[in-house]
Amino acid sequence: MIPLKGVWLAERIYMEGGCRTMNDIDLLVPEARFNEACGVIRSIGYVTPDYDVTDRRVKHAHFQKCGEPLALELHRRLFNHPVSAGEAPSTDWVWHGNMEDRLHGIPVQTFEPERQVAYLAHHILGHRMAVPLKVYLDLCLVCERFAAPLSDTAFRHERARWGAVYGISFVLRMADRLLKSEACRMWAAIPEESAELCEALDVAEQIVIGLDAKSIKLTPSLSRFIRSKGLERIRIGLASLFRSAAEMRQIYPRTVRWFGLAGGYLWRLPDLFLRHGSFLSGSPSCRHQTKVAHKGFEDREQLIAWLCARENDKKGHD
Repeated sequence: MIPLKGVWLAERIYMEGGCRTMNDIDLLVPEARFNEACGVIRSIGYVTPDYDVTDRRVKHAHFQKCGEPLALELHRRLFNHPVSAGEAPSTDWVWHGNMEDRLHGIPVQTFEPERQVAYLAHHILGHRMAVPLKVYLDLCLVCERFAAPLSDTAFRHERARWGAVYGISFVLRMADRLLKSEACRMWAAIPEESAELCEALDVAEQIVIGLDAKSIKLTPSLSRFIRSKGLERIRIGLASLFRSAAEMRQIYPRTVRWFGLAGGYLWRLPDLFLRHGSFLSGSPSCRHQTKVAHKGFEDREQLIAWLCARENDKKGHD
């Protein structure tokens, strides 16, 4: 078992659980033993709201326990993986080369410093830069804590394994830009100070500063819906309403369990309106907020596209 993000950071970096707030406890277990781990968690009183924790297309299962303030997320793998796609890329290599540790008296494996830094930076990329400032603070503190033992060769190898050699370096430079961390800058390993890089860092900084709850809610389909008109808007709206059965079970597990797929589809429209109705409001203040949020979303998408292009360029040179 490998503790991820908040639970490990609270104990090993912040050194005091109350100094690093979290919404849940993230644990990674080998995929081959995932069902066994779910059974163990259930045996100590946890229950899951998910429709089917055995569905291998879903990367993690949620568990809750009455009286416990934190939920538990049990991960079978690290990468996000849409339920409509095929097999997820293997990350079996994350189980090799780890350190033995104990958290609260429980034996666990933890990532080596190079892997931990690469994982945290990759996590930011996975959320398309839409993360709160505390996530960059986590990254800075890990870099500063393990600056001395970090191996440049091992770190280059880890970045390549995560498939984000340039992207991880860029996130580290971004952390340095935001929080003035020399350790992050040292391990970013981007030698050039090109005008293009500086411009991208400026955009990323504005993204972080302007990030709010409304802009985080924007999705690619909602962005296309806002930009479109007439029949195209109707087409996008209908496509958002009528998801596949597997997606509906993942999005509305409780509703589908209690009322079947028909109940899930009936709840879909009011749920979308409750979550995203403010984007379609005609009031001047809402229109302005939507315009600002949409600009932030488009900046994030353009930045990610630029990073992907640089990543491909780097792979081509290598």
